[in-house]
Amino acid sequence: MKTKVQLIFSFLLISIALFGKQHSITNEYEEVSFSYAKGDTDEYGYYWLDSNEPGGPIYNWIDITGIGTKVNGLIDDNNVGPFSIGFDFPYYWYKRNQFWVNSNGAISFSDPQVYIPQIFGFYIPNPNPPNDLLIPYGADLIFEGVDTAECYYYTNNVDTFVVSYIKVPGMEMGQPIGTHTFQLILTRQDSCIYFQYGKQYNSYSFLNCAGIEDESGSIGLQVFYWDRPDSGYAVKFIPPDSTIGVDESENRKQKTELEMQLLCHPNPFTTSTTIHLTSIAQSAEGIELKVYDVSGRLVKSVPLTTNHLSLGTDLSPGIYFLKLNGKPVGKVVKVR
Repeated sequence: MKTKVQLIFSFLLISIALFGKQHSITNEYEEVSFSYAKGDTDEYGYYWLDSNEPGGPIYNWIDITGIGTKVNGLIDDNNVGPFSIGFDFPYYWYKRNQFWVNSNGAISFSDPQVYIPQIFGFYIPNPNPPNDLLIPYGADLIFEGVDTAECYYYTNNVDTFVVSYIKVPGMEMGQPIGTHTFQLILTRQDSCIYFQYGKQYNSYSFLNCAGIEDESGSIGLQVFYWDRPDSGYAVKFIPPDSTIGVDESENRKQKTELEMQLLCHPNPFTTSTTIHLTSIAQSAEGIELKVYDVSGRLVKSVPLTTNHLSLGTDLSPGIYFLKLNGKPVGKVVKVR
């Protein structure tokens, strides 16, 4: 935005960017350093780990400037695309194979609207469009009139996809300040998402955020808010059906606690879906299925008397989460 009004720590900041002026980046740099804790789990079952945690991801920057495609056309508060990911990437309960690159540090899988966090809010998830977002560094960033700022993407068209933002400044009081280098990585083999942060220069006073959200903007995870990542920091988002990072003892424990799984077909559905319960005991006796909406409200509770159940005739269009005997099973159904 050319005019921005931000409320930060009860102070009102008004920033006006000058048109037609070649920007020069402030050279008084200082590296910023912060630490984070292990992440939470969203309603679908995604959770995140960072490089400060035992078993978390190890920072390993992938340089794609020599092999990737440079993204041209990024300026101030705009996006470019769509581009091909090169393969179908599983994300929440669906798959995506294209993306838009946004100048403010995010990509969207399906929504071409411009992501402007300083206007729509920095909380993730957020129902305000655009949605279906990966946000490694959501901030008031700028490419326009800045020689250092670059963006590249790379795909091997099989199982690896990378987007890198290189030396992109943020706006402060109408001027570009500092530079921020970061990237996101998608790996098809484990369906995981990675954020990595290179050099972060200058104390950046505008709000920042990082996280992921689904196509509705109602489900997602926020890694940080009103904060900045440390240089060399990495985050990994793990979907509920991934066994990456889970050792055999944990697998055995989970299997003992909940020796069952659900299969839903069709999903999404319009009128009804059939839920198939499979368990070691192959018996539904004493098992209760509970259905919750996206707000966490219980909308249906069904004692199971058989391993097959029809669901949906009395459900309104929307997204629902299933639990067996009070335990999340990482299963989402969508009613159209």
